[in-house]
Amino acid sequence: MNHFTRFALLSLLLTLTACIGANASIESDPAQNAGTPEGENVRIDDVTCPGTGQQTAAFFSRRPPDGGDDFIHERTLVGLLDCAVPGSTVRVSIFRISRPTVAEAFARTLKRGVDVQLILDIDKGAANENLEPVIRSLKDSLGSALTICGDERRGGCVGSNINHNKFAVFEALADGSTQVVMQSSSNMVRERSLHNNTIVLRGDFALYEHYMAYWSDQHAQVRDPDYYQRLDGDTSTRIYLSPRKTGDTVLEELGNMECPGGELRVAMSLFGGNRTGLPERLVEMKQAGCSVELVLRGDEDAPPAVVIDKLRTGGVPFLQYVATEDGWNVHSKYWIWNGIYEGSAAPRKVVFTGSHNWTTNALRNNDETILRIEDDAIYDAFVDDFVLLQVEAAR
Repeated sequence: MNHFTRFALLSLLLTLTACIGANASIESDPAQNAGTPEGENVRIDDVTCPGTGQQTAAFFSRRPPDGGDDFIHERTLVGLLDCAVPGSTVRVSIFRISRPTVAEAFARTLKRGVDVQLILDIDKGAANENLEPVIRSLKDSLGSALTICGDERRGGCVGSNINHNKFAVFEALADGSTQVVMQSSSNMVRERSLHNNTIVLRGDFALYEHYMAYWSDQHAQVRDPDYYQRLDGDTSTRIYLSPRKTGDTVLEELGNMECPGGELRVAMSLFGGNRTGLPERLVEMKQAGCSVELVLRGDEDAPPAVVIDKLRTGGVPFLQYVATEDGWNVHSKYWIWNGIYEGSAAPRKVVFTGSHNWTTNALRNNDETILRIEDDAIYDAFVDDFVLLQVEAAR
């Protein structure tokens, strides 16, 4: 079946298929994020697919006043799975899944006639009491539609360490949208009490094809220590893929940001000490007249002293988000820029997000994705999230 015939048939299916999923908005919706008992089906009937009506939608975790859970990222993936059109393809690559609700959604989607396939990292799941039951369930329900990359010594699909990705691509949804990409910073585990973000982007054919090609290489377990690619989409989007043998993707992008006058905000779960060029570049930007602010995770995985010392000595303001009693902390990995970028004549608002922490493993050894987006509304939503993180980190 050729490409056009396939989409003609899918278009007919789109008019006949009712959409089931989670309502979407730029901001997290408390009514949609109420706590859900473990194992309960989170499917919501008679509402739109996540992000319907928006080419690009952003979703953020929000710590409620009582310190409870926020299920927004889980609901987004489950809603998209439930909206997938029978006969269409869905390809997913996620580091970890321990949530029964997510496993049930994959099983439902396959039973509805969707060509859904899932890649997981091995993550030594057989030895993990939280992961093991859900992995067994996924194996039983998906069969050959589930791929677990690597072995006990090598967990990545492409790189030498782990498949740390958190993305999904949907050929067609019941709201009429096609070529849908979901990129998240959230694993589908007990991260409903962590600050994360998810992007859902519709109708960018080139971006969709890049993700599909990357997924296919992961599925084939193409081993390549220098897999790095920088690929442009159709809507001012770009993805950057790891592992990368030489160079530093983040450092190169920070080098495309011109000072003075620009504003850089960074929310980062892990900031390792071996990528020495990163804190040095942040100091350089600050001293050249840019505004530079960071919110960093502040528990046992807090940045090492070498990073903290460089930031403090260089006058770069940062806050460490110390975990709350109820477990909330920062798991997002994003940096956002408003200013001259890549030699532009006017300021540009650019968001970088995805699975890539500022660590050596993320750059050199893991399977990782960074997604770049230029969209004023999305940028503003990330600014709002960053300000919220600052307030909580300063509590």
